Amino acid sequence: MIATIPEGVCGIDGEPSQSILAGIDFESITKLVGSPLNFAGGLSLDSDTLKSKPAVLVPALRDFGQNLQATVDQLHQIQKVSQAFRVVISTDMPIFKSLRPYNWAVTHLQSEIQWDSENGSWKKYVENELSGVVRDFGVRLVFDFSSRITLRDSWNKLLAIVGLSESPDLSDLFVGTTTEHYSWRGWLGEVSPGYSQHVIELDENVRWTVALNKVAGSSMLFVSDDSPAARKLANFAGQREWNIALLTDESKKPSLAHRDTALLHVFDGLSLAGAGLVGGMNFVQEKRMSLDATLFANEISELDFDRAERKALAFWSSRM
Repeated sequence: MIATIPEGVCGIDGEPSQSILAGIDFESITKLVGSPLNFAGGLSLDSDTLKSKPAVLVPALRDFGQNLQATVDQLHQIQKVSQAFRVVISTDMPIFKSLRPYNWAVTHLQSEIQWDSENGSWKKYVENELSGVVRDFGVRLVFDFSSRITLRDSWNKLLAIVGLSESPDLSDLFVGTTTEHYSWRGWLGEVSPGYSQHVIELDENVRWTVALNKVAGSSMLFVSDDSPAARKLANFAGQREWNIALLTDESKKPSLAHRDTALLHVFDGLSLAGAGLVGGMNFVQEKRMSLDATLFANEISELDFDRAERKALAFWSSRM
């Protein structure tokens, strides 16, 4: 039997393109809540009545970008009418002043930009902090922005709490439907097949533009800087039904570390275990990256696409 590369995206070790919330089992944590804090959370009720009102956690992380304001507005309107739940916000952004009118509880998380990598994984830090908030505040519902499905489920659970049945339109409430992002996480898997262009602005100094062409079921990915030569090779990759990501680093001070981060995320979100071909971006650090199924070449020819598929097949066969 001739071995073939399976279809579909399987990601890479660590799954860096997943939403920051994807690794947290909130349902198990909420079952362990003992004697939580009694807080107002936006309600003007007596202390004993407050205890009976479920707490809702909104992780207002920079990752979720434009999604947040629409969600906050909807939550405030429903809370004001129903007086049926309390809200606690956990955020890594300086938005305390804008949240003050709601009288919600607010906890602060250190941002990824400020995080010292010597302290370990920022994602793990956030998971631990949010888990602590769930326990301390007795949270019964966490708004999960990981995908359109989880966000709709969050809204449906909230509406069940307040006794309403009409679910809001999520077209403006989910980050995966936009083309401007504040993180590499959480949206690559939601991009529809076909061509799309995206802007990733990690902070005021780090900005990328990415031209994507996504093929349904494709397991291979071609990544390069965006240039006339790269676009010609991208056409060839398209003929082979590969996914394509052409990256432009518009950062004030481009760095190899930020480039490596971009690569890890696009391969996790758009390839099978990192299967694909990278070229044209001065890749000198690939040996320390967890992309064992990826072929790196500074000067690419059409023959390299055959080499990349053979390498991906060998890698995938070794894992079966």
